[in-house]
Amino acid sequence: MNWQDGYVTEIPYTQGFYHHLSPANLDLCLLTKQVKSPRLDQRFTYCELACGQGLTTNVLAAAYPQGEFYATDFNPTHVAQAQDLAQATGLTNVTFSDQSFQEYLETDLPPFDFISLHGIYSWISGENRRVIQAFLKQKLKVGGVVYVSYNTLPGWAVMAPIQKLMQFQRERSTGTVVERLKTTLEFVELLKTNQGIYLQHPWLQSRLEQLKSQDVSYLVHELFNQHWHPLYVDEVMTEMATAKLNYVGSAHLVDHVDAFNLTPTAINHLTTLSDPVLRELVRDFYLNTQFRRDVYVRGAVTLSGEAQVSRLQNMQFILTVLPNLVKLEHQTGAGQVQLQASLYQPVVEHLASGAVTVGELVVRLAPQGITLQQIGQTLIVLTGLGYAHPVVGNGAQRERFNRVIIERAETAGELQFLASPLIGNGVKVSHLELLLLLAEQRQQPAVEFVWQILSRRGLQLTHEGKVLDTPEANRKFLKEQAANFQHQGRPLLQQLGI
Repeated sequence: MNWQDGYVTEIPYTQGFYHHLSPANLDLCLLTKQVKSPRLDQRFTYCELACGQGLTTNVLAAAYPQGEFYATDFNPTHVAQAQDLAQATGLTNVTFSDQSFQEYLETDLPPFDFISLHGIYSWISGENRRVIQAFLKQKLKVGGVVYVSYNTLPGWAVMAPIQKLMQFQRERSTGTVVERLKTTLEFVELLKTNQGIYLQHPWLQSRLEQLKSQDVSYLVHELFNQHWHPLYVDEVMTEMATAKLNYVGSAHLVDHVDAFNLTPTAINHLTTLSDPVLRELVRDFYLNTQFRRDVYVRGAVTLSGEAQVSRLQNMQFILTVLPNLVKLEHQTGAGQVQLQASLYQPVVEHLASGAVTVGELVVRLAPQGITLQQIGQTLIVLTGLGYAHPVVGNGAQRERFNRVIIERAETAGELQFLASPLIGNGVKVSHLELLLLLAEQRQQPAVEFVWQILSRRGLQLTHEGKVLDTPEANRKFLKEQAANFQHQGRPLLQQLGI
């Protein structure tokens, strides 16, 4: 067996940051389920398996100076990129390795409070999954938390034959992996002349059109790996049980609110199912779930209702976007969902002014008849949608880390997250905003400085779907964006400790 073991290594995976892996997010998930989680205000250990280019681990290491972070990815190109960023930013609490799962299992490592696996579990062989199960059993502390995401069924059932065909065709085509992807997509496109599969599964047409517009690196790693096995949730639960792990819930917080995702009929049906495994499986059928983000615990300790309320009331939350960007209408599995304006707007208004405890929100909103239970659910939804976040730190800045990310925006634009120790997570910042921060960092006039960088790299701005094709139009747009950022975006970043 070669070291790739059927996994694509010809081109690197995308530089992604995945906020669901944050200890703060996992902590809130456990709290909603009345399960005790490791403390974040003291030293803790965290491990990411298959970390890719390591952006998530690096950002989290910057956001949690009290944590000790370990990560491995068997692709040395990925690890070299991860180590380069860690060294450039002066992180001393993160260690990367290019070992396989088996080699990492045999390595002398500390016991971990958190172990995360994002986008790997359903893309590897059964043998490697068993090694991961052994790793979790040996390396996770009692009371420790596991995050595992994976492609799931029934959502991938219709696409599975297409992936099989693409994989089969890929093995028989020549050229680079990118050229083979192009050839394979063209090959699959020919199926449109045979209406059989499309008549039975009309969703496939839109899915294949979507594939053509997605990032090449993502598609290669998503669809070209030899071991591509979407898994039912009960199968993963059974495998996790071999490591003494109990399923807690979803790391995607809005999944915890059934009314946001399911029709009343589905909710009523699920309440009749006493078997929790069956209930979770049937829920996936109602939602036709394609991708799961599951949280497991080794030795779940149940919090009393009183302890849960006490923790929640003492938690602080803060808005992570501008108030005008909070949308009350969302398309979900339940259809078009309208969030209750009389409930969400007052909460958003209070969070917009800065961090506030849930207990204080209860006091402020009591005259409007808004209860603790309503506030708690509102905060879960706002956090799950990316509008708000718990406060877990004191806001002490990791200036060097963010400064290096900003500096790198001059020559590349793929790193678009800064670390916020205040919320213990990464904050999305656009390439243009990073360049405006770079102008501030170098004390340069923003518009001309940014335009010189863009023109030197042959980049043009777009506005309302149109490319701005003259220097005058670009400068005018930059001036507007710089003013908006200075009055709105920059104060928000400062409020988040950036």
